[in-house]
Amino acid sequence: MEAKDLMIGNIVNAVVTNGIETIKIYEVQIFEILHDGIRDINGLKFGFNNLVGVRITKEILLNLGFERSKGDIQNENDSIYRLRDSDDESFYISFGENPMICIDGFGGLHYVDYVHELQNLYFTLGIKELKLEQS
Repeated sequence: MEAKDLMIGNIVNAVVTNGIETIKIYEVQIFEILHDGIRDINGLKFGFNNLVGVRITKEILLNLGFERSKGDIQNENDSIYRLRDSDDESFYISFGENPMICIDGFGGLHYVDYVHELQNLYFTLGIKELKLEQS
């Protein structure tokens, strides 16, 4: 992963290895982007080569504030999730093998695999930051 792919607040996995095998995988939130890696909100530092994306899951979508959408878009698998902004515009994601996003007013479809990609797209469109809801 490279610095250009990341923003403060992104959720990524930090992989710790001993050079042979994976010892631990941490899900971290980026607090600071450094020249050689990142520092998470707990102050731990990880190099860019130790960072991998967190795959989007239904649980993560719910924790980001999305709701299951049953009436707005017909889908036989009922796997459409919707997030409304303060102007009542909607941001949809169809969850499947390749999560697909459709945004009201912006047209087109975008494919994303990882949480940080979804966070960056949402922020780039000028909507707001997507943050995990604290439980």
